[in-house]
Amino acid sequence: MRLSANLNATYNDWLNNGMSWYARAEAAFRDDRVDFPDLDPVSKESSYTLYNASVGLLSEDESWEVTAWGKNLTDEEYVSLYTRSRDAFAGPLATEEGVLAFIGEGRTYGLTLKYRFNP
Repeated sequence: MRLSANLNATYNDWLNNGMSWYARAEAAFRDDRVDFPDLDPVSKESSYTLYNASVGLLSEDESWEVTAWGKNLTDEEYVSLYTRSRDAFAGPLATEEGVLAFIGEGRTYGLTLKYRFNP
């Protein structure tokens, strides 16, 4: 990997009732790469950028927090890792290798609730 870069921004403010809220945005760029040390082109992955965002609400005494979030908002398709593997069906003495590609997560959304017993 020749270049990776992250850009993050957060804005937070207070409401009239003492609670606070925030909004966050993130862009994560990963340049072209080849995962195998022998530079086998089968493990080449093109560059990609992932966009994430969240918005949250925090109680006045910080005892609880609610966050709505989204990851990979543009549903970018990418391989997070290539690895070599022996053929699982040929047994432990197999001599043939294959390539496994681990696909990165697609678009995901969620809601996180936190409660702090000792704020």
